[in-house]
Amino acid sequence: MTTPGSDGADLLTMLNGSQVVAALAPNFDCLQHHQHEHLVTAAEGLTHPYSRAGALAGFGPGLAALAPELHPRLVTAAEGLTDEGFRATALAGFGPGLAALAPELHQRLVTAAEGLTNEGPRATALAGFGPGLAALAPELHQRLVTAAEGLTSPYSQATALAGFGPGLAALAPELHQRLVTAAEGLTNEGPRATALAGFGPGLAALAPELHQRLVTAAEGIRERLRGTALADFGPGLAALAPELHPRLVTAAEGLTDEFQRSMALAGFGPGLAALAPELHQRLVTAAEGLTDEGPRARALAGFGPGLAALAPELHQRLVTAAEGLTNEGPRARALAGFGPGLAALAPELHPRLVTAAEGLTDEGPRATALAGFGPGLAALAPELHQRLVTAAEGLTDERFRARALAGFGPGLAALAPELHQRLVTAAEGLTDEVQRSMALAGFGPGLAALAPELHQRLVTVAEGLTYPYSHATALAGFGPGLAALAPELHQRLVTVAEGIHERLRAEALAPLAR
Repeated sequence: MTTPGSDGADLLTMLNGSQVVAALAPNFDCLQHHQHEHLVTAAEGLTHPYSRAGALAGFGPGLAALAPELHPRLVTAAEGLTDEGFRATALAGFGPGLAALAPELHQRLVTAAEGLTNEGPRATALAGFGPGLAALAPELHQRLVTAAEGLTSPYSQATALAGFGPGLAALAPELHQRLVTAAEGLTNEGPRATALAGFGPGLAALAPELHQRLVTAAEGIRERLRGTALADFGPGLAALAPELHPRLVTAAEGLTDEFQRSMALAGFGPGLAALAPELHQRLVTAAEGLTDEGPRARALAGFGPGLAALAPELHQRLVTAAEGLTNEGPRARALAGFGPGLAALAPELHPRLVTAAEGLTDEGPRATALAGFGPGLAALAPELHQRLVTAAEGLTDERFRARALAGFGPGLAALAPELHQRLVTAAEGLTDEVQRSMALAGFGPGLAALAPELHQRLVTVAEGLTYPYSHATALAGFGPGLAALAPELHQRLVTVAEGIHERLRAEALAPLAR
């Protein structure tokens, strides 16, 4: 992306790291060693601690691609941040890449986290290590759990406990006991709900006795918070004993607050395959019975990832329920939620969904529905692809057209080349460059499916943007597909990045961090 002996300004350097580093981290292995060094040097040289912390954190997912001699420099830069909030941000960002670091760096990172005097930042740092716990020595596990137990603020302790969820499988059973006990001991129900929800991704690692205790704890939380706690058990339902499943469904059905009930129902979506058919029936009936269309749409959309587990008769009922929503906003959200599960639905249901999307008279909801179909485009017939692209092209408000175009990005590989041409042409034709940049960014995940000539055109469009925010948005969006672009296009993106003023870059990238 840049050549040895140049001023060291490459794409990520010029964009102040933070969000663009995060976007491109999985593609660090596409870069050369000297380019990695320029990245690290750029991060070390950022003067604003917000930008430096964000850039350092952004390296986390790509640490394995960096040369080992660069790792200590990143850790040293994180340790050197004087503001504890920014230091915690940087430390937490290393979590996904801990396996790439040497044991002595693990020691330094844990020590740095323990040394944060403010409990909020300390909890942030501890939670950030969760995805990388498997890389740490058992002695460090002990220290991290002890540090979490020692937090006196229930909110901070809940943050730390919840953050350990993705890494529970790496911890010894005795530590599991301590973590569950700590969660049960939180007297404030809000933090307790947060902690319980955080264990969801790691339920498979816990003993059945702890599953019982967690479900009992969730059942005992007051209604205003119970839906959130129940929802996060969804991805881990397969790990629970079958006798616990009816208890969770019953707890969800019993919520009188429809918002909380819809949260719980939607949360079960990813785990539907673990439930018995009779529970599927009850969940769909509960969703149909929500009188407020907003919560009903949320529940219907939440079932999308788990549609493959449901009987065809339930698919029919869900599609009918979505079609029956009279308010276009909720109807669009329900339709969009089915996108990830389109492959599970019978082909005769696909035209009904597309027709429902086309029939939305308000362009905002129509764009939402169209964009939601993106992840499931491969399941649809070519004739439906044509209709979806035509519907997107026909949106007169550029904000909504850009939203629809961007949503097709993850499914570009399923579309015919002539549709690729039309989508790129539609993006080029957006006169509002903020919207143009959003459309470009959406194509990022699907760049590998596009012809090289279209890559050229997309980079040319990015070069033609004038606002720093627009440049940053487009360049960050290209991240997931960077490996598909020719080196010559990488260099052209570098040139685009060089024109962005540093302070404006930081302000433009900050919203992308959320």
